[in-house]
Amino acid sequence: APDGALWIGTFAGHWKAALSNGNIRRIPLGPGLSEGVRGLLLDRRRNLWIGSSVGVWRLQPGASEPRPIADHAPSFREAPHSAAFFEDNDGVIWATTSFWDGVFQLHDAANKVVMIQVAKEVNAASCVLVDREGAVWLGSQDQGLFRLRRESFTTLAFGGDSTLDEMRSRRASPRGTPVLGGDQALDEIRSVTESEDGSLWFASRACVGRWSGGEITVFNVQALGARRNAPVIVLPSGQAR
Repeated sequence: APDGALWIGTFAGHWKAALSNGNIRRIPLGPGLSEGVRGLLLDRRRNLWIGSSVGVWRLQPGASEPRPIADHAPSFREAPHSAAFFEDNDGVIWATTSFWDGVFQLHDAANKVVMIQVAKEVNAASCVLVDREGAVWLGSQDQGLFRLRRESFTTLAFGGDSTLDEMRSRRASPRGTPVLGGDQALDEIRSVTESEDGSLWFASRACVGRWSGGEITVFNVQALGARRNAPVIVLPSGQAR
């Protein structure tokens, strides 16, 4: 924060810590609400976006408390919940939603936030990134990694005939035919980041992968040990987005 504070999101709410003296206090998101905070973003306008289990809240510069961008307890269909955020080059805020479909674009308009939901084919998105070419990447909790085209927000398959731009594990059924899902490397995408050379790195439940030049490379992470050491986030050396 510009005043030297540290914002902290926990399963028990939203907190502000003063780095100068170590004081910490809880910032409630409305009376009587039990909120867990999963995502935080300080945008270029110094707005603090808060992704909570009771929707998205925003703390504007100079404001004394955050305000919800929709109702105080919006339905899952109306607004993002437990959102992770990304700000693109145009200043648009992208917000995932853990309990419904797609991803939301958040625009400032006439002192309110306008929400546009896109990519409804993607269920329970956990992370979002807009790369330098304007493509939107979404990691799903159970469907894999998706790339959305900027023009129409529809998709093309990674090396297939699907209507989605989808990277996902496939395994054989008892009958020998390929089926989606299962305990596979690419089904649960947890984070995506872009490196200086424009390649994308992602962490999933069972692997670390790299997308570059139209090809996907999956790296073996068995050396990390037990399942509790499954990758959660990956960051290439040097500056990344």
